Amino acid sequence: MLSKPASCSGCSLFQLGSGFSRPEGTGTLGVLIVGEALGEAEARDGLPFRPYAQAGSVLERCITKAGFAREQFGLTNLLSCRPPNNYLD
Repeated sequence: MLSKPASCSGCSLFQLGSGFSRPEGTGTLGVLIVGEALGEAEARDGLPFRPYAQAGSVLERCITKAGFAREQFGLTNLLSCRPPNNYLD
């Protein structure tokens, strides 16, 4: 699990949220895919939309069916940590 950087210290989730995620992918297609916040797998791995997690597996199937690779997209989350009790559900 990645630690939150000091730049997050002004956020109300700095003490409450868990994990931290950095963006992933090259963005060579010029498309950025943005999720809400980290799920359990994303918080553990420190990367968004894990292909084996709930939302990430759906995204992975869509990208593959469209004939692209996930590396071609920019992937990130609006919140870079997981809120307490996953309260965005």
